[in-house]
Amino acid sequence: MHKSLKEATTKPSSYSQKKQQKQFDDFLHERSHEALGRKLPSEVYQPSTHQYPERLEEIIYDEGIQVRKVTRSGEIKWRNTHIYISQVLSGEYISLAEIDNDVWEVRYSFYKLGILRGKDMKPERATQWHKKSC
Repeated sequence: MHKSLKEATTKPSSYSQKKQQKQFDDFLHERSHEALGRKLPSEVYQPSTHQYPERLEEIIYDEGIQVRKVTRSGEIKWRNTHIYISQVLSGEYISLAEIDNDVWEVRYSFYKLGILRGKDMKPERATQWHKKSC
């Protein structure tokens, strides 16, 4: 499907984003798909019944945990140094909890992002799937 999608919608590419989007819409709503039993996507699509909140609840970290706000560029300021965490978390608060002598666990809510060693100030990414701590 990806090859035919690319051929049908990008060759030639459109001169405007609106026109390009129309090519994608036409492809998805006017051509049947083998994976859908030759039905149109619009014939099988159903909107989700799940209601999402307009705004997520504020994350509250435990007392005694260091909290830093991630800048628009994805950094936090820690000990007068800017350390890149992730631009995806821009505007969010992350926590730093000391787990050993000058070794800090970095989390966003209950998701472990990695470890920050105070000595060299370089973050190490978490190597396991993020698990909720109990």
